[in-house]
Amino acid sequence: MSRSPGNTDLDADASLTLVEVQVPTLSRLARGRYAAESGIASVDLSPRPFVEDGFSARYETHEVLGQGGMGEVHLCRDHRVGREVAMKVVRKDSLELEEVRARFEREARVQGQLEHPAIVPVYDIGLGDDGSAYFTMKRIRGRTFEDIIEDLRVGDGATLSSFTQRRLLVAFSRVCLALAFAHARGVIHRDLKPANVMIGDFGEVYVLDWGLAKLKGEHEEVRLIDDDDITIQRPAWETIVGRLLGTPGFMAPEQIKSDVEIDERIDVYALGATLFELLSLMPLHPFTAQTKPRDLLGATLKGADARFSTRCPGRDIAPELEAICVKATKSDRDERFGSVKEMADAIEAFLDGDRDMSRRKTLAGEAAARAFAAAQGAGVDHARRSEAIREVNHALALDPAHKGALATMVRLLLEAPKETPPEALTALEVSRAKQRAYSARTGSFSFLTTLLVVPLVFWLGIRSFPAAAFTVAAIAAAVVATWWTSRNRVGWVLPGLVSLGFSSIAICAASLLFGPFIIVPGMAAINTLSFAVVVDRGVQRSWATLAGIATVVTPLLLELVGVLPRSIDFREGTIAILPRMTHFPPTPTIVLLLLSSLVLVLIPVWAVSRLFDRVQEAERKTFVHLWHLRQLLPDEAKAQVG
Repeated sequence: MSRSPGNTDLDADASLTLVEVQVPTLSRLARGRYAAESGIASVDLSPRPFVEDGFSARYETHEVLGQGGMGEVHLCRDHRVGREVAMKVVRKDSLELEEVRARFEREARVQGQLEHPAIVPVYDIGLGDDGSAYFTMKRIRGRTFEDIIEDLRVGDGATLSSFTQRRLLVAFSRVCLALAFAHARGVIHRDLKPANVMIGDFGEVYVLDWGLAKLKGEHEEVRLIDDDDITIQRPAWETIVGRLLGTPGFMAPEQIKSDVEIDERIDVYALGATLFELLSLMPLHPFTAQTKPRDLLGATLKGADARFSTRCPGRDIAPELEAICVKATKSDRDERFGSVKEMADAIEAFLDGDRDMSRRKTLAGEAAARAFAAAQGAGVDHARRSEAIREVNHALALDPAHKGALATMVRLLLEAPKETPPEALTALEVSRAKQRAYSARTGSFSFLTTLLVVPLVFWLGIRSFPAAAFTVAAIAAAVVATWWTSRNRVGWVLPGLVSLGFSSIAICAASLLFGPFIIVPGMAAINTLSFAVVVDRGVQRSWATLAGIATVVTPLLLELVGVLPRSIDFREGTIAILPRMTHFPPTPTIVLLLLSSLVLVLIPVWAVSRLFDRVQEAERKTFVHLWHLRQLLPDEAKAQVG
């Protein structure tokens, strides 16, 4: 399916229409105008013939260093100079194509005339003995950005220690300066990517492969063809030669549009894509082995997301570097850096520690706005509250004095959520379980203390052994039940009901000694309070209250209906306590009543004191935590919190 030169849409179901470049031409007028405007001599591509100059006598060819679409790069020995050189060779049969011959010649001459430390110098150009064209250049040793990225991606230890972020940024800045030099000479690279940048063994930096270079003012004749057969052969896309000039994923949107004149800003875009991958270790435009070129080019036309904060939030990358990548990869070239020199200056400013405070304030404002928006629903939506807190932290990390972020933080600190978050409920339940266990242990200790007065009961003299046995057994059962409840970790409702039932029966049994109005009400009050303070409001607290009332009322009702013998008698305006379980000799009876009263006084004081101590400790810890939290706040926020 073909498309018109002005069409920029990519049909996902149709073959992608690409651009094939014919032999480029550069008018003398265009060259002269550029040279006059810049004051720097432009690269001269006036046609010159190849010259045969005794190839075999001068060069000794060794192993292949690399291969490409038009030919190969060999390691050679230059006998005339006595050094190793890299020789790029294009096959003789390929030279029959005028386009290939012209492209090969222009690459050698462009690269040879760009005399810069970061551009590999060309030494010689000519024809071999078999008619194949060649040019020789400096033999360089090192690793490409592509190789380094791959090793960093898999966590290679040596690469991680050798190629720090700072070292890579320094190298990248030198690449930008090399491109700035080329642009000053009127040359646009058009195929910048990690595979075309090399770091030498001794820190040298080289920009490779100038085969797709374009000169300013140069006009290209184009024709439209269909392309649907390009596949991924490596972790990065291969250069498309003879169709779209460049590499998908690093090409600027205007390189895909045949109706747009390109300029230096396509190199800015490619540098931005390279920098993004260098820092994030992922391509700017994600792809898989099944991705088609038209899909990747379509993604380029839709726009790139070069934000590290969203693409790879786990990596520690400064916001200044994110801003550089975002600006360099804008779809609208007018929004990019105006030149690679501007991009290099931004990198150098970062390396020099010149943090762009205006950019930080802008980012802080954006984060504060997101925090404010999230805080609107933070009363009931716990996820939005967490999001608001994260964005506030982000904003204050960028600008500690940001008033909007401080106001939102104070609001989040002072306004508790209307519903308790699930994590807080879990922690609260753990705390309550500990409190219930403590209360159950206190109850067990109280009933165990009651058993200590059993010898006094025998001192009084037993009148009803069944009643005495029932009372002692009921109190012992209450001791066991409350202790079991304190050790239970499965749940509270069933153990609590069991403990409440046995303790209530034990208190009812105690009424067999002096009746329902002496000792029993005090024991019932302590028991009811112990359960009421540790259960949830509502049904469970009602059960505890009803159980306390029943322990007093039930023995009285049993007396009134005749099930139990009467415990009191009214005689001529006096009340007499009638013996049922024991006799009431004066001395033992007074001792028992005194000890019982003391126990009823001391046990509540002991239990409540322990509970109050725990509350005070919890309060102390809360204020300590609040103090630490205040130390994390900026001074302005401390003043607002009070």
